[in-house]
Amino acid sequence: MKKIFYTIIFCLPFLGHSQSTELKKQFGIEASILSLGASYELPVSTNILAEFSAGMGAANIKDYGLSMGVNFGEYTPYTKIGLRRYYNRDNRVRKGKDISYNRGNFVGIQNKILYGNDALNAVTMINELHWGIQTEIAKNLLFSFHVGLGHYYRKSDVRTDSNNYYSPIAPTLGLKIEYILF
Repeated sequence: MKKIFYTIIFCLPFLGHSQSTELKKQFGIEASILSLGASYELPVSTNILAEFSAGMGAANIKDYGLSMGVNFGEYTPYTKIGLRRYYNRDNRVRKGKDISYNRGNFVGIQNKILYGNDALNAVTMINELHWGIQTEIAKNLLFSFHVGLGHYYRKSDVRTDSNNYYSPIAPTLGLKIEYILF
């Protein structure tokens, strides 16, 4: 009986430190090269997270055929909705790595709507499929990175310059820093 009692007493500190692999709700302020906004992350299941974001960004993204351009002088509103599936949280816990603040690797889809640009070749919506990482770089400060492929929509399908090739598919890259408020 004493052996069982001492074994339980010895194991209690280790049991109390174990991490739950469930994702957590969090609200924060986010900043990237192109935008500043607020985001809310809401768990849908143990490994799937929905993210809702809104803010102001350089929405004057224009399609020039094989290239795209951004005008940093004009900031307009945007909204983003995305789903992420975290696939390595159990492995991170097993290796003793921290998973707070929804850290980990993920695959995701995202829809971003850009408002307020009247140019015919302006991009108004981007749907993307991506792979990414979210990690903490300081207390309550997160770094997120994703890379993928996006399908973007313009205000008009009519090209003003018929010599340019138009492809609605483009690579996507996302870098953001987010401060978690709660």
